[in-house]
Amino acid sequence: KISDRRIQRLFMALLTFLNPRQVSIVLHMYKLAAEQENGPFVTFRSNDLLESLGYKRTKDGGFPAKLRSQLNQDLVALHRTELIFAQSLQKEDGVGAKVLIKSVIRIQGYEIDNVSRNFDLAKAADYTYELADVYHVSLEFFEGPGRTGDYVLFANSLDITQKLGSNAKNDYQTKLLVYLASRIKWDRPQDGQYLTISKRYLFKNLDLLGSNTSRNNQIFWRTVDQLKEQGYILSAQEVVEKKKMSKIQFTVNPEKLKGH
Repeated sequence: KISDRRIQRLFMALLTFLNPRQVSIVLHMYKLAAEQENGPFVTFRSNDLLESLGYKRTKDGGFPAKLRSQLNQDLVALHRTELIFAQSLQKEDGVGAKVLIKSVIRIQGYEIDNVSRNFDLAKAADYTYELADVYHVSLEFFEGPGRTGDYVLFANSLDITQKLGSNAKNDYQTKLLVYLASRIKWDRPQDGQYLTISKRYLFKNLDLLGSNTSRNNQIFWRTVDQLKEQGYILSAQEVVEKKKMSKIQFTVNPEKLKGH
């Protein structure tokens, strides 16, 4: 839960620009935080996270080096991605400024199993070198389960598995779901009311750019249909206004996705 509306908007905008696999990792960590009940601090095994993302283990019970390398890069990127937020601060001798610096996640520490005889301590201390076995992280936007501000509830059944052969950059389902979640918080539609969004903004946030409108429309409506099948979207229709500005009217399932 993120209760500060300004930081909340920055964070949701950031989720729009992370690749969908990184978004899935962040959402999974917040789910773990709720399960582990240790505030913003989360501990997880990297192999368990890879399994939650839908990847298959090899015969020896591990995962291919390429997948481990990709996950390591994602965790490092989330650790290094910072939001800097400034606000005025009243002081006795005038007005100052207070600056907050928050990472998406903060890697507090990690553990490596079964080190070899030629264990290189310098390499182990470099968290960018390779994927560790256990991570201890802090969710720097976590403010506890008190729910005294604005927040979005995702269904516990949210599917974060990565589709076989898919490119993380082109996971349109996750991109659309996260964008709808952010708009629900801002627009606050009541049950049964439409969530109306400019089609141009939707395409921009889905990275459906370029002049091939036929392809872009096919991808968009296919993504909408997929989220309908999963129960997140109940209905969607296109409305063209007087100035030929197209908008999409969504009805979302409040049991699957709810903004407060």
